Amino acid sequence: MLYLRSFTKHKGILTVFFMLFIFGFNSRAEELSATVNILSPTLQPSDKKVLESLQTAIMEFLNNRKWSDDNFLNQERIEFSLQLNVTKRVSSDEFEATAQISASRPTFKTAYNTRTLNFNDENFNFKYVENSPLEFNEQTHGANLTAMLSFYVNIILGVDYDSFSMNGGEKFFQKAMTIVNNAQSEALKGWKAY
Repeated sequence: MLYLRSFTKHKGILTVFFMLFIFGFNSRAEELSATVNILSPTLQPSDKKVLESLQTAIMEFLNNRKWSDDNFLNQERIEFSLQLNVTKRVSSDEFEATAQISASRPTFKTAYNTRTLNFNDENFNFKYVENSPLEFNEQTHGANLTAMLSFYVNIILGVDYDSFSMNGGEKFFQKAMTIVNNAQSEALKGWKAY
């Protein structure tokens, strides 16, 4: 009987804790809902294992990173689609590729999505070692792959925020420009300012 009274007394506290636990995760969802598809028609079957690892690593990098200071509900997340066409394996960890990048977001007060970006990158060349985590630092140019992914994420976020308010995406465009400037200092192919 004492147990029942104790449980009833704390039932309200448990309910509040449970509600915060459930809704807390939904209110902190990251900004993107990314899908990645990697094609490699010209590569050997032995190379495809590396690309499967890469596909998982890219999806985790895009979906699990917090890109802004804002909280997005799950239904507000921007759909990011990356189709990577790997055309050549230059060395054990270096690949030449093209990428089709597209993004869409929910249209305000509807059940529809609006395309906000559709771009074909002909110089999506990168290095990747199988099963290695993807890391990115905004202040320096590290790996070309994460720099390119971060560049496009910031452009997508900039366009999205600009659609809500004038110059709302400016901070994301500035981050994208910083990525370009850092990459240009390395004189990498595909990072020209124009």
